[in-house]
Amino acid sequence: MRLQALSILVAIQLHGIWCATKPRVICYWANNLPGGSQPEDIDVTLCTHIHYAFHVMDAENTTIVDGRGSPQPDTYNRLLALKQRNPDLQVVVSVGGWGHPDIKFSRVVNSADLRRKFIANVIPYIQKYKFDGLDLDWEYPVCWTGNCTAGPKSDRPNFGIFVKEIREAFNRLTPRLTISAAVVAGYEIADIAMDYKAIGEALDYVNIMTYDLAPVTALKTAHH
Repeated sequence: MRLQALSILVAIQLHGIWCATKPRVICYWANNLPGGSQPEDIDVTLCTHIHYAFHVMDAENTTIVDGRGSPQPDTYNRLLALKQRNPDLQVVVSVGGWGHPDIKFSRVVNSADLRRKFIANVIPYIQKYKFDGLDLDWEYPVCWTGNCTAGPKSDRPNFGIFVKEIREAFNRLTPRLTISAAVVAGYEIADIAMDYKAIGEALDYVNIMTYDLAPVTALKTAHH
Protein backbone atom coordinates (compact mmCIF):
# COMPACT_ATOMS: atom_id res chain seq x y z
CA MET A 1 0.00 0.00 0.00
CA ARG A 2 2.83 2.38 0.91
CA LEU A 3 4.55 1.65 -2.39
CA GLN A 4 1.32 2.31 -4.28
CA ALA A 5 0.80 5.60 -2.40
CA LEU A 6 4.39 6.62 -3.12
CA SER A 7 3.93 5.84 -6.81
CA ILE A 8 0.80 7.97 -6.95
CA LEU A 9 2.60 10.86 -5.19
CA VAL A 10 5.54 10.69 -7.60
CA ALA A 11 3.15 10.60 -10.56
CA ILE A 12 1.31 13.67 -9.26
CA GLN A 13 4.59 15.55 -8.76
CA LEU A 14 5.85 14.64 -12.23
CA HIS A 15 2.52 15.67 -13.72
CA GLY A 16 2.87 19.03 -12.01
CA ILE A 17 6.36 19.50 -13.42
CA TRP A 18 5.18 18.51 -16.91
CA CYS A 19 2.22 20.89 -16.80
CA ALA A 20 4.38 23.74 -15.49
CA THR A 21 6.55 23.57 -18.60
CA LYS A 22 4.74 24.86 -21.64
CA PRO A 23 5.68 23.10 -24.87
CA ARG A 24 7.64 25.10 -27.43
CA VAL A 25 7.11 24.69 -31.15
CA ILE A 26 9.92 26.48 -32.97
CA CYS A 27 9.22 27.44 -36.58
CA TYR A 28 12.21 28.60 -38.60
CA TRP A 29 11.31 30.93 -41.47
CA ALA A 30 14.14 31.57 -43.93
CA ASN A 31 14.72 34.84 -45.75
CA ASN A 32 15.70 33.04 -48.95
CA LEU A 33 13.00 30.40 -49.32
CA PRO A 34 12.32 29.12 -52.83
CA GLY A 35 8.74 29.31 -54.00
CA GLY A 36 8.02 32.78 -52.69
CA SER A 37 6.78 31.89 -49.19
CA GLN A 38 5.60 34.99 -47.32
CA PRO A 39 5.35 35.70 -43.58
CA GLU A 40 1.56 35.70 -43.88
CA ASP A 41 1.72 32.08 -45.08
CA ILE A 42 2.89 30.90 -41.63
CA ASP A 43 0.23 29.07 -39.63
CA VAL A 44 0.85 30.77 -36.29
CA THR A 45 -1.56 28.41 -34.52
CA LEU A 46 1.16 25.77 -34.89
CA CYS A 47 4.07 27.88 -33.58
CA THR A 48 5.04 29.30 -30.22
CA HIS A 49 8.20 30.85 -31.70
CA ILE A 50 9.23 32.01 -35.15
CA HIS A 51 12.97 32.10 -35.78
CA TYR A 52 13.85 34.45 -38.63
CA ALA A 53 16.76 32.85 -40.49
CA PHE A 54 19.33 33.98 -41.04
CA HIS A 55 21.36 36.93 -39.90
CA VAL A 56 25.15 36.76 -40.14
CA MET A 57 28.06 38.38 -38.36
CA ASP A 58 29.34 41.56 -39.96
CA ALA A 59 32.83 42.00 -41.42
CA GLU A 60 34.32 43.04 -38.06
CA ASN A 61 32.46 40.32 -36.12
CA THR A 62 31.05 42.94 -33.77
CA THR A 63 27.34 42.77 -34.61
CA ILE A 64 24.83 41.06 -36.90
CA VAL A 65 23.45 41.96 -40.33
CA ASP A 66 20.57 40.51 -42.29
CA GLY A 67 21.57 37.68 -44.60
CA ARG A 68 20.12 39.66 -47.49
CA GLY A 69 22.84 42.26 -46.98
CA SER A 70 20.79 45.04 -45.42
CA PRO A 71 18.00 45.35 -42.84
CA GLN A 72 14.55 44.23 -44.00
CA PRO A 73 12.23 46.20 -41.69
CA ASP A 74 9.16 45.47 -43.81
CA THR A 75 9.74 41.73 -43.44
CA TYR A 76 10.39 42.07 -39.70
CA ASN A 77 7.19 44.09 -39.23
CA ARG A 78 5.18 41.51 -41.17
CA LEU A 79 6.52 38.76 -38.93
CA LEU A 80 5.75 40.82 -35.83
CA ALA A 81 2.24 41.49 -37.17
CA LEU A 82 1.56 37.75 -36.83
CA LYS A 83 1.24 38.40 -33.09
CA GLN A 84 -2.18 39.85 -33.86
CA ARG A 85 -3.23 36.28 -34.69
CA ASN A 86 -1.26 34.73 -31.82
CA PRO A 87 -0.53 37.23 -29.01
CA ASP A 88 1.83 34.80 -27.26
CA LEU A 89 4.01 34.36 -30.35
CA GLN A 90 7.73 35.08 -29.98
CA VAL A 91 9.73 36.33 -32.98
CA VAL A 92 13.44 35.62 -32.63
CA VAL A 93 16.38 36.51 -34.87
CA SER A 94 18.58 33.52 -35.71
CA VAL A 95 22.28 34.04 -36.47
CA GLY A 96 24.45 31.63 -38.42
CA GLY A 97 23.29 28.56 -40.29
CA TRP A 98 25.17 25.84 -42.16
CA GLY A 99 26.74 28.25 -44.64
CA HIS A 100 27.97 30.75 -42.05
CA PRO A 101 31.79 30.79 -41.74
CA ASP A 102 32.74 28.96 -38.56
CA ILE A 103 35.83 31.10 -38.16
CA LYS A 104 33.68 34.17 -37.53
CA PHE A 105 31.92 32.56 -34.57
CA SER A 106 35.26 31.20 -33.37
CA ARG A 107 36.96 34.59 -33.44
CA VAL A 108 34.16 36.13 -31.41
CA VAL A 109 33.91 33.49 -28.69
CA ASN A 110 37.68 33.24 -28.27
CA SER A 111 38.14 36.98 -27.74
CA ALA A 112 36.81 38.65 -24.59
CA ASP A 113 36.93 42.01 -26.37
CA LEU A 114 34.92 40.78 -29.39
CA ARG A 115 32.40 39.07 -27.13
CA ARG A 116 31.88 42.34 -25.25
CA LYS A 117 31.54 44.38 -28.45
CA PHE A 118 29.19 41.86 -30.07
CA ILE A 119 26.84 41.77 -27.10
CA ALA A 120 26.89 45.56 -26.73
CA ASN A 121 25.97 46.00 -30.40
CA VAL A 122 23.49 43.18 -30.87
CA ILE A 123 21.21 44.32 -28.04
CA PRO A 124 20.22 47.68 -29.60
CA TYR A 125 19.80 45.94 -32.98
CA ILE A 126 17.36 43.41 -31.52
CA GLN A 127 15.52 46.14 -29.63
CA LYS A 128 15.34 48.44 -32.66
CA TYR A 129 13.52 45.83 -34.74
CA LYS A 130 11.49 44.53 -31.78
CA PHE A 131 12.66 40.92 -31.87
CA ASP A 132 12.04 38.88 -28.72
CA GLY A 133 15.40 37.16 -28.56
CA LEU A 134 18.55 35.81 -30.18
CA ASP A 135 19.15 32.31 -31.52
CA LEU A 136 22.69 31.07 -32.24
CA ASP A 137 23.13 28.50 -35.01
CA TRP A 138 26.84 27.65 -35.09
CA GLU A 139 27.59 24.41 -36.89
CA TYR A 140 29.68 23.65 -34.87
CA PRO A 141 32.15 24.76 -32.16
CA VAL A 142 35.46 22.87 -32.64
CA CYS A 143 33.85 20.62 -35.29
CA TRP A 144 33.56 23.13 -38.13
CA THR A 145 31.01 21.83 -40.67
CA GLY A 146 31.32 18.46 -38.97
CA ASN A 147 35.14 18.19 -39.03
CA CYS A 148 36.33 17.94 -35.43
CA THR A 149 39.94 18.66 -36.37
CA ALA A 150 39.10 21.93 -38.13
CA GLY A 151 38.50 24.30 -35.21
CA PRO A 152 40.40 25.06 -32.00
CA LYS A 153 39.42 23.12 -28.88
CA SER A 154 38.99 26.46 -27.11
CA ASP A 155 35.73 26.92 -29.06
CA ARG A 156 33.96 24.56 -26.64
CA PRO A 157 34.54 26.30 -23.30
CA ASN A 158 34.46 29.78 -24.78
CA PHE A 159 31.12 29.22 -26.50
CA GLY A 160 29.80 28.39 -23.04
CA ILE A 161 31.27 31.63 -21.70
CA PHE A 162 29.77 33.54 -24.65
CA VAL A 163 26.21 32.35 -24.04
CA LYS A 164 26.62 32.96 -20.30
CA GLU A 165 27.66 36.56 -20.96
CA ILE A 166 24.73 37.05 -23.35
CA ARG A 167 22.38 35.62 -20.72
CA GLU A 168 23.69 37.99 -18.06
CA ALA A 169 23.33 41.00 -20.38
CA PHE A 170 19.80 40.01 -21.45
CA ASN A 171 18.75 39.52 -17.82
CA ARG A 172 19.40 43.21 -17.18
CA LEU A 173 16.95 44.27 -19.89
CA THR A 174 13.26 45.12 -19.68
CA PRO A 175 11.67 43.32 -21.36
CA ARG A 176 14.13 40.48 -20.94
CA LEU A 177 15.31 38.93 -24.21
CA THR A 178 15.61 35.18 -24.73
CA ILE A 179 18.76 33.34 -25.79
CA SER A 180 18.66 29.95 -27.53
CA ALA A 181 20.86 27.80 -29.73
CA ALA A 182 20.50 25.21 -32.46
CA VAL A 183 22.83 22.31 -31.65
CA VAL A 184 23.96 19.09 -33.28
CA ALA A 185 22.04 15.89 -32.54
CA GLY A 186 24.80 13.30 -32.91
CA TYR A 187 26.78 12.70 -29.72
CA GLU A 188 29.97 12.04 -31.71
CA ILE A 189 30.13 15.77 -32.47
CA ALA A 190 28.12 17.11 -29.54
CA ASP A 191 30.44 15.61 -26.91
CA ILE A 192 33.37 17.44 -28.48
CA ALA A 193 31.62 20.67 -29.44
CA MET A 194 29.30 21.40 -26.52
CA ASP A 195 29.86 22.23 -22.87
CA TYR A 196 26.48 20.84 -21.84
CA LYS A 197 26.49 22.29 -18.33
CA ALA A 198 27.43 25.81 -19.40
CA ILE A 199 24.95 26.14 -22.23
CA GLY A 200 22.24 24.33 -20.28
CA GLU A 201 22.47 26.87 -17.49
CA ALA A 202 22.52 29.90 -19.81
CA LEU A 203 20.05 29.13 -22.60
CA ASP A 204 16.28 29.49 -22.39
CA TYR A 205 15.90 26.51 -24.71
CA VAL A 206 17.91 24.37 -27.12
CA ASN A 207 16.89 23.26 -30.61
CA ILE A 208 18.43 19.86 -31.33
CA MET A 209 18.84 19.35 -35.06
CA THR A 210 17.52 15.80 -35.15
CA TYR A 211 16.65 16.11 -38.82
CA ASP A 212 20.36 15.52 -39.46
CA LEU A 213 19.89 11.92 -38.32
CA ALA A 214 18.13 11.16 -41.61
CA PRO A 215 19.78 13.13 -44.46
CA VAL A 216 18.26 13.58 -47.90
CA THR A 217 21.00 11.32 -49.29
CA ALA A 218 19.72 8.32 -47.30
CA LEU A 219 18.20 5.53 -49.36
CA LYS A 220 15.64 4.63 -46.69
CA THR A 221 13.08 6.69 -44.82
CA ALA A 222 14.01 7.01 -41.15
CA HIS A 223 12.68 8.60 -38.00
CA HIS A 224 13.97 11.90 -36.67
